[in-house]
Amino acid sequence: MSHPAGRAAGLTDAVSSADAAAAFREGRLDEAERIGHAVLAAGAADPDILHLLGLIAYQRRDLTRARAFLEQALALRPDAAFRLNLGAALMAGGDAAGAADAFRTVALQAPGMAEARLNLGMALHRLGRPAEAVEALRAAVALTPPAGTAWAALGVALQGAGRPAEAARALAGAAALLPGDAEPWSNLGVVLRALGHAGRAEAAWRGALVRQPDCGEAWLNLGILLRDAAHPNRGRRALSAAVRLLPGSPLAWFHLGLAHHAGGTGARPDVAVAAFRNAAALAPASADSLLMLGGVLRACGGGPEALRILRRAAAAAPKSAETWSTLATARQEAGMTASAVAAVRCALALRPAFPEALSNLCVMLGAQGRHEEAVIAARRALRLDRAHAEALCNLGAQLTELRRPAEAVPALRRAVVLAPDLADGWGNLGSALLGERRVTAAAAVLARAIVLAPEHVGNRSNQASALLASDRAAVAEAALRVALALDPSHTAALSNLGSARQSQGRPEEAIRAFRRAVAVDPEHADAWWNLSLSLLQTGALAEGWTAYEWRWRRVAFAATEAAPPMPCWSGGPLDGRTILLYGEQGLGDMIQFSRYAPLVAQRGATVRLRVPRPLLRLFERLPGVAAVSATDEPMPEADLCCPLMSLPHRFDTRLETIPGIFPYLSADPAAVAAWRARLGGGVKVGLVWAGNPRYEADRLRSLPAGHLAPLLAIPGVRLFSLQKEPRPGDAAALGLALGGSVVDLAPELGDFADTAAALTALDLLVAVDTAVAHLAGALGLPVWTLLREPSDWRWLTGMDRSPWYPSMRLFRQTVPRDWTGPLAQVADGLRRMAAGDRMCLRPW
Repeated sequence: MSHPAGRAAGLTDAVSSADAAAAFREGRLDEAERIGHAVLAAGAADPDILHLLGLIAYQRRDLTRARAFLEQALALRPDAAFRLNLGAALMAGGDAAGAADAFRTVALQAPGMAEARLNLGMALHRLGRPAEAVEALRAAVALTPPAGTAWAALGVALQGAGRPAEAARALAGAAALLPGDAEPWSNLGVVLRALGHAGRAEAAWRGALVRQPDCGEAWLNLGILLRDAAHPNRGRRALSAAVRLLPGSPLAWFHLGLAHHAGGTGARPDVAVAAFRNAAALAPASADSLLMLGGVLRACGGGPEALRILRRAAAAAPKSAETWSTLATARQEAGMTASAVAAVRCALALRPAFPEALSNLCVMLGAQGRHEEAVIAARRALRLDRAHAEALCNLGAQLTELRRPAEAVPALRRAVVLAPDLADGWGNLGSALLGERRVTAAAAVLARAIVLAPEHVGNRSNQASALLASDRAAVAEAALRVALALDPSHTAALSNLGSARQSQGRPEEAIRAFRRAVAVDPEHADAWWNLSLSLLQTGALAEGWTAYEWRWRRVAFAATEAAPPMPCWSGGPLDGRTILLYGEQGLGDMIQFSRYAPLVAQRGATVRLRVPRPLLRLFERLPGVAAVSATDEPMPEADLCCPLMSLPHRFDTRLETIPGIFPYLSADPAAVAAWRARLGGGVKVGLVWAGNPRYEADRLRSLPAGHLAPLLAIPGVRLFSLQKEPRPGDAAALGLALGGSVVDLAPELGDFADTAAALTALDLLVAVDTAVAHLAGALGLPVWTLLREPSDWRWLTGMDRSPWYPSMRLFRQTVPRDWTGPLAQVADGLRRMAAGDRMCLRPW
């Protein structure tokens, strides 16, 4: 709050020379000064002349000389007026304590001099001694009740003493006594706002501006009020007037910056930056201005300068937890995660109960891959503030990273309830729902996130993931084009674009998208993995196998597949060494690539094989394998290890060099003989129509049992089910019972060795893309494989036979999810078999 304008009251004009006094009264200061010095030069030690020269120096703001002349005058004559004016000079020179001593002496010397009490009160107020100031000013008012200046000063002092109601009454009295003076009105507005009377405060400031249109303090306070009262444009106009009138006020520039930083129609970030720059330049030690300048620069993309400014803010206020926390966030945005963690820990050392800093620490630790620690930080924040939406949002994100979506979803749902416009909350909730494979819900939630943050490419990419998982690849591709228009180098979006193209049967276009993704981020394991699948499907096996090795660096893969604790064979010499080959991914994958085990043995190694128990007895008959163990048994000892699906890479396999020794698996002859005796004659065809329901693409490769109806009524064909874990309703659809339409053999098939014996006793297997189809191919038996469109990478494109299995024919969908065409082809082939045409079994 400002004090009443003007110099301190009581500067008198008395001089000892009439000519000097006349010149002074008429404003002829140079002439009055010459006369005064002439008098002194004549040898007269005249206290009045010294007093006069002090007054002239005071008016010229030469306060050092003014003080010297006035002290000389007092030494000659301790006149109350002289001491009053000395106090005024001391006050103007910033020596409020010396001024107060002078005014107090005058008050004792001349108890009836109201000016002394008035100036004493003003000096005490400036010294931060409000109670004494009020006492002195009440005395001044009592001595001259109608004196508006005293009432105005009393109002200021009462406000400083924390007595706003009394201050308002005093200032209202001053305004009435000084009808043309703007200052009491301006100060009255400050007091009224402190009392919560915003409307009356606005009226007071407008009253000040009527009386003095260039009252900068009134414009400043009015602008702050209007800005805070949801009138941002009017507030910005008032604050612009304030900085024009008060260009040296850091407070005015600071509040103009806040008004433009708040956003909305009419807000200009460039003005906010300029305003905070001016505020910081005028008050270099003010951490608040530096903090806001750094924040605005961050929002405007000026990261490097923002960091410099925020470092200055931290240096200016090293005990400010808020400043350290903001600096930490800026460092995190700049990718300086380690130093960001250090800064946020400084904030927490200053204020341990700081939920915002703990929430930010969660994000930073997560960026370092320290997800468990990040969860702990978020939970600490939530213990301090259970309704902290951002902490809930960050907790959910870290739980999703830890593949704990069931815990993440409730936290994120609460976050978006607390903060419905928190785009990150909706985006993270969509990611967590994707982790639970609730793809329809994820797509809807991510749509909300996109509405709130249309520029957030990550949410658009995740929405595309949900659409892809919902078999809406064309819609996903359209969404990804929008995302990549916003950020052409967004790696996840580029990778998803490739997946969308691959899902629509366009592998060559998919490869281009995946190549763009890995060019942007050469360490993006998911993009490399997806690229490998498209390359392999197009027959580019050499490059495909190399890219396929990236699977081990995928988070999702590493979470489900574990390598044995011994060095991995890279393809070098093996003579005399023991190598452990182990299975990974699906049972069909293990069957397909077990063909390489004999080749490894031929390199001079002792080969041990480790696979799931259902494959144990089958692989015991695999040539070149010294020992087979199950995954639920202790880990075998070995010098080296290698996953089965890395062997094509180690052997540099091309299409023309795929190992072609068939069969490479075999069934027990005695078991085969028993099955043949039991099954009898005729055309015997095995059926497998569904795979493992836990496989993420099972809905595409498996078909409902009822779709097999065209195969059930073909005369001369006997059908046998080898389907493990049939779905509800399958039995009714196929008549799975002895003597029914299809004879169910599955209950008697304990493992793949049993299945191999049963298959060998059949004439043909008709199967979807499952492990049983791979088994028939590895046994060299006729197998007709029904493939979805687009098919899995190993079946290449457009071919009706497989380079992996010479005895296999491929029946492909021509329309995704439509099995009509392939089943019609199979039915036609079965009719030919029933008619005696065994040539149709051949894939060539």
